[in-house]
Amino acid sequence: FHAFAYSVLRRFRPQGYEGDLSLMDGPDILSALQHCKDKLELGKGDRSFPKNQTIVSLLSKCRNKENSLEDVLRGEAMHLMAYADDLSRIGSAYAEFKHQHCLLDYDDLLFELENLFVQKPEVLELQRSMFAHIMVDEYQDTNRVQARLTQMLAGQGGNILAVGDDAQSVYAFR
Repeated sequence: FHAFAYSVLRRFRPQGYEGDLSLMDGPDILSALQHCKDKLELGKGDRSFPKNQTIVSLLSKCRNKENSLEDVLRGEAMHLMAYADDLSRIGSAYAEFKHQHCLLDYDDLLFELENLFVQKPEVLELQRSMFAHIMVDEYQDTNRVQARLTQMLAGQGGNILAVGDDAQSVYAFR
């Protein structure tokens, strides 16, 4: 999903991005998040403030589950509820930072591709014309946006082969 999304987004720039898009890796994401925390002056001197990797994980979980930060915290990290407002501010600053610098993280790839397909149906039609059949391996690990992208690409009555094993789901333990 991610490689496909990046290849399409490089050819058809998503709306609102000026300049060449760059994909962020793990260290880039942590660095950008730290920049946002520093700019907002959050977490300094508070030893119980969530670590950057924890914040990245929570923000990514919100995107992938398409749930609010508060819902994710209530369900999986109740002990961090006291930081909900600060984490939300960091999340907003991080999203703005990425947009300003034409940066995408892995979650952005999927959502920006979906937005592109909605905003420019001709791009979706071009992609559809390239694929008579779609196979999704490890389907048990797809999230909602991946399922929507699959349906969009397949179109009405499209040919989709989903391969999966619920016993191997990365989400089974959650």
